[in-house]
Amino acid sequence: MTIPITSCALSRRCGGYVLKDSTREELLRAVRITVDGGAVIAPSLLPQLLQRVSQMAAAPAFDACVLIEPLSGRELEVLRFVAEGKTNQEIAEALILSPTTIKTHVQNILHKLGVSDRTQAAVYAVRCGLI
Repeated sequence: MTIPITSCALSRRCGGYVLKDSTREELLRAVRITVDGGAVIAPSLLPQLLQRVSQMAAAPAFDACVLIEPLSGRELEVLRFVAEGKTNQEIAEALILSPTTIKTHVQNILHKLGVSDRTQAAVYAVRCGLI
């Protein structure tokens, strides 16, 4: 059984899933990552997720891949890190930027893609060939 973390029950947006039998340390780490804007998924769930993403990516292209505005080069770079599951802090360190700047880039990416969270942005990016 999986346990959605962050505000899933209230907003229907999840920062991740951890297994019911996760250790206290694993749960605390997951909460810290999601609070920082990252996403967490139990490793045993990854094969199912990747299979689902592959199926979605193989689906025929459709008009939903039309962007509200084109992404800048920096936004594409940040989107690649988001799709890798990196937190804002990790992205900031890799790009030598502040976490606040990364947060702004992520918000702009979500707006331009017309999605509501990082996971949807990653799926969109794969499905539409952005990354």
